[in-house]
Amino acid sequence: MVQRNVGQAFDLQLRAFGANPGDPEVAGDLAFLLLTADPTQAETARQLSMHAIALRPSQLRAPLADDWSTLAIASGLTGREADSTNAWYVVVALSRNLDRDCRTALDAIDRHGDVLRAPVQAMMLRIRYHDRHGESPNCAWPVNSRMARGY
Repeated sequence: MVQRNVGQAFDLQLRAFGANPGDPEVAGDLAFLLLTADPTQAETARQLSMHAIALRPSQLRAPLADDWSTLAIASGLTGREADSTNAWYVVVALSRNLDRDCRTALDAIDRHGDVLRAPVQAMMLRIRYHDRHGESPNCAWPVNSRMARGY
């Protein structure tokens, strides 16, 4: 059985980043792990997610909704609501799996609280505006999840 150890994963990613800071996968994974750290290191995660996005060759940027999700969460946690909202919009535009990305957004509210509510709400409204809410019950408006009572 594989043991899930965030601390060990963080240490491995940090060493990988130190060895190759130009690898966008390593930078993106480290940024994500910084959001799961206790305490959350949102500003560093925000900077690393932007670094990961910038490192990708332009032809490879389309499938990277994960890096943009990390940027959206980290931006919200650092008080950059407009940046968070815009990053969620990019997630929707790049999404290859809208259901997964909507769950990620809802889980971010569950984990990090109300500071992410307005950006995620804007994302859900954008999805509805573009008539994509039928792609997933997690993307429906009003939200059909444990967060429904909050909207």
